[in-house]
Parts: sequence; structure tokens; C-alpha cells
Amino acid sequence: MQKEQEAKEALQLAHSELSATQSLLSQSIAKQERLQLARELHDDVGHQITSLIVNLDVARRTAAAPLTELLDSCYLQAKDTLKCIRDLVSDKRSNEHIDLHDALLRLTESIPRLNIELDYEHHPLLEKLSYANCILKCCQEAITNTLKHAKADKMQVRVYCQQGLKVQISDNGITLNSIRFGNGLAGMQERIQELGGSLDVSTHQGVTLTIHFGTTNG
Repeated sequence: MQKEQEAKEALQLAHSELSATQSLLSQSIAKQERLQLARELHDDVGHQITSLIVNLDVARRTAAAPLTELLDSCYLQAKDTLKCIRDLVSDKRSNEHIDLHDALLRLTESIPRLNIELDYEHHPLLEKLSYANCILKCCQEAITNTLKHAKADKMQVRVYCQQGLKVQISDNGITLNSIRFGNGLAGMQERIQELGGSLDVSTHQGVTLTIHFGTTNG
């Protein structure tokens, strides 16, 4: 039952991430950038979700109660998630502005086991898809890390203007004195540095990630 619950939470998180990414993609003026992101998402997630659907279908047909209802729910949610991916790849619409706030709301509003407070202040850099996508991916990674490794029930995401653009992501989890940079944090740092920004990690009273893009960026 615990494994099935973890699978359901993973699907909820994946669905929130896809919904948030869809929000950015549908707003992108540059069709090539939008399609590139959609293909990246399709390659990274689409095949895994397809495999998960097949496995869940087999499991729900062979499982006994009370697992049947939970597996049926996971199966339908996985199919929903795959449809979302396909919609992203085929989406051809473009709008005038990129609204990262909407994407972050979609990401944070239904995360399992975490109450996430979003405090958002607009900055001109966030009108560029590269910066908006970087911040969204970093928030996704931070949420995933918190769910996996921290005994936290609260998180705050602050996007604000201070000597450029700053993003602060913090949780109230119990942590060690130092954080090891695994693939997730290392990938986050690479994304930020490619755009000329910096990442600071603090472990005082939970984990706090601070992303900074200075006034010379963009």
C-alpha cells in the first residue's frame, strides 16, 4: 500500500509539473523554442509514462481489493498525464506575454504533503522564455528534493526584485549541516550559470535555495 501511495503521489507531482510547463509553452511567442521544450519534455517523460500505463493496466487487472480502486485511479491519472504531453507537442498557439506566475501557481497548488506559499513579484527578465523556464525547472527540482529527502510540510517560493532578480525556495524540513550536490542540484546550478546567475544553498532551519540574476543579465 505504501508503494502504491508513493506511485500516486509521484503521478500527482508529474501532473502538476506538466501543467506548469504547458502554461509556459502555450505562452511562448517563439514557436521554435516552444517546440524544442515540448520535444524535450516528450523525450524525458513520455516514454516513461507510457511504460507506467502498461504496468498499471496489468496490475489493476490482476490485483485484489482493496488495491483495485487505487490502481484504477493511478492508471487514469497516468493516461491523463500522457494526453497532456501529447497536447504540449502539438500545441501551435502563441500569446503576447509569458506569465511565469500562472505556471508556478499550476505547479504549487496541488503538490502532495506540502503546503506551498507563493510570493511573486514580476521582473523584466521573466518575460524571456529562457529565464522563466529556468526558474520553473529549478522550482520543480526543489519540490521533488523536498518530497524525497526532507521531513517538511511547508515550503515558500519567493520571486522578487533585489539588485536584479532573486528567487528564494525554502522548506521547514529537518536537514544535515551540509547538502551534497547530486544530479538534481548540479543540473539546477548548470541551468542557472548558463544564464549568468548564481545559486546559494543554506541549511539553517530547513533548506533554502537562493537564485540570483544580477542587473547585467539579459
